[in-house]
Amino acid sequence: MIEQALALYQDQGLGTALHTRIRHWLCPLEAVEAHVPRAGRVLDIGCGHGLFTNLMALSSPDRDVLGIDPSSVKIEAARQAGAHVPNVAFMQGMAADAPPGPYAAVTITDVLYLLPRDVKAAILRQSHALLAPDGVLVLKTNDKHPRWKYAVAYAQEKFMTALGLTLSEHGLHFFSSEEHLALLDEVGFDAERHVLPSWTPYPHVAFVGRKKEAR
Repeated sequence: MIEQALALYQDQGLGTALHTRIRHWLCPLEAVEAHVPRAGRVLDIGCGHGLFTNLMALSSPDRDVLGIDPSSVKIEAARQAGAHVPNVAFMQGMAADAPPGPYAAVTITDVLYLLPRDVKAAILRQSHALLAPDGVLVLKTNDKHPRWKYAVAYAQEKFMTALGLTLSEHGLHFFSSEEHLALLDEVGFDAERHVLPSWTPYPHVAFVGRKKEAR
């Protein structure tokens, strides 16, 4: 299904097509998608060019997927790519601008490392509020272990932000798995960590969180 999602970008010029192809090479998006419920409303926060958003929509017609991102340029590329995908839509904005829930899932893929702790927490609290009682948060990021893989991920992102290919007003703020689990617990999630299979030298992990039961 990822090849179908990539094909949506082939008419947008070499830059966008290459960017989405590299995104696929560097991140196991299909492994992340496997943690998302197969049906219901899905909100993809920080969707960028919309490759993962479109992948989720193509993978299950029972999903109604909305991607949101602050970049007007990326949202325009995402809209063009998903123009003929009936169960996907895109809007420009921040997490706080998302339409009201409830959502079956909120996904955040390789976004939070660009944000300081207080902003991470605010987005996760917003995600918690948007989810249905049995909804799922799927958070994909990079771990800080093993150290050599973290060094590769950090160096790549430092390079990308220096070139302006990744927008970062706050620098880089990678968290370890332990820090992510503690933050998710703080904002109201019971979360599990999943190491994602990948041939690349990156410490890919996903956290799958559900709302804590009221006590």
